[in-house]
Amino acid sequence: MTPITKNNKSEEILPLASDSLASDSRTVTVLSEDGKEIGRTYPKRAKGLVKKSRAVFVTDNTIRLNDCPTCDNTEDNMMDNININTEKTNGSLEVGSVKYVYLKPKKWKKHPDVQRTTIFERFSIPDPFDGDGEMTDVLSTGSWNGAWCEITNGVEVLEKNTEYRFVFWLNGGENDRYNEVCQLHIIFTDDPVNMPLTDWDNKLCYKLNRGYIKPLKRCNGWELYSVPFKTGDKDFVQLRFVSQYAPMAVMEAKAPEYYADLPESLDPFAEERPQRHNIIFEDGWPTNQWYSTANLMKKHRTEKPMGKTSAAPTAITAPADLIDPSETARLISDVVAENLRSEEIISAITENLSMSALAEAIAENLDMGALSAAISENIEIDNDTVAQMAADMIDLDDIVEKVKNEIIGELKG
Repeated sequence: MTPITKNNKSEEILPLASDSLASDSRTVTVLSEDGKEIGRTYPKRAKGLVKKSRAVFVTDNTIRLNDCPTCDNTEDNMMDNININTEKTNGSLEVGSVKYVYLKPKKWKKHPDVQRTTIFERFSIPDPFDGDGEMTDVLSTGSWNGAWCEITNGVEVLEKNTEYRFVFWLNGGENDRYNEVCQLHIIFTDDPVNMPLTDWDNKLCYKLNRGYIKPLKRCNGWELYSVPFKTGDKDFVQLRFVSQYAPMAVMEAKAPEYYADLPESLDPFAEERPQRHNIIFEDGWPTNQWYSTANLMKKHRTEKPMGKTSAAPTAITAPADLIDPSETARLISDVVAENLRSEEIISAITENLSMSALAEAIAENLDMGALSAAISENIEIDNDTVAQMAADMIDLDDIVEKVKNEIIGELKG
């Protein structure tokens, strides 16, 4: 068997033993330079190789490499080769040095030990990453209450003492109380029917919430995970998703390299929200909470829906119901102060302000009798106190409004 090399180190191409390791999407046959069949790859990866002049299409479903991938030592080609499967004559599947376990939705079910409490369903949605309208299966488990939920794939038969990566897309699994459970358990056992307690105690536990494990990519509310683990001497491997106090959803993923060109779409308010996107909500978050997209947009006066780039939020003209009049007035005054000289402002006000209207507004709002009586009773008070009493009797907002209307009227005239 021909080895592939990375960083001048030879790595043997090894077979994968489980049906969940194979991907039916690798439909393009790959030929070496001399026309020998050496494996299969994804259609998108094949197009990428052709676009980079590393291969040519022989038929619609076959490409021939310009440089044999098993002989090229470059790091760049190594990343391309990782997606090419090599099939042995006995039908077993071989892949590059990275071994993946794939989530096969139809194999998953409630774990027998917690069937009564587990909330679980499988349904189809449009593929969030493919615009051609294809549907894909989603597994959903958990609820906002305290029900303990576990779903499992049954068992896998994997090579012993071998490193693998379990790849999947994840959505949800967090709440705004920070008390949720969102975990992946990997259990190694020789008896999956009557699993010994020691096998459970020795399980691998991965927390999938609150950033314990960093996803490889975020897109449209989903997070791509590639969880590493190494098998031991046990005959069987069981995978479980565990949830409590927050619904979570998982979806089948291909090898991470398949998504190399998929742009990330990040939540611009992620640092403020107490929980991440959840497909249960139409917008990803409850609309009646302070951290809804609409409320955070109002707070920041920005519009940044779940898009296809990770650019920073950009300011827009806010709708009328999101405008804060006092804040808008402050911003306008700041702009005026920066761009106009004070003498120009004073001149414009003097030319357009009716002093008689100003005097009339003051007279209407100032109770001279009350002011005179207060002064007589407190004849020894200082000038500051008198000034404060006068200010308390004047409705400055009303005066300013009338002055503003007078200015506007004069300007329009």
